[in-house]
Amino acid sequence: FEFYQGEQMGIVLPESAILQKEGKLGVFAFVSGKLEYLPVLGQPLPGSRFLVTSGLRAGDLVLSRAEAGAERKVLLW
Repeated sequence: FEFYQGEQMGIVLPESAILQKEGKLGVFAFVSGKLEYLPVLGQPLPGSRFLVTSGLRAGDLVLSRAEAGAERKVLLW
């Protein structure tokens, strides 16, 4: 069983969007037209999701599969 108490604000992403790099959690996001690794803080949620509590803003464009960004295998249409 998992119990949660209280309320937290943040952005829920698929767990696959989170990557650990140099000991820190982060995501690949598009910043000024370029793919960048952004460190984030947060916690895992049930259902293969992750609550980002710091490091992103609503509307940020994030890769749903971080390993594609790590391998630089991203194609934008």
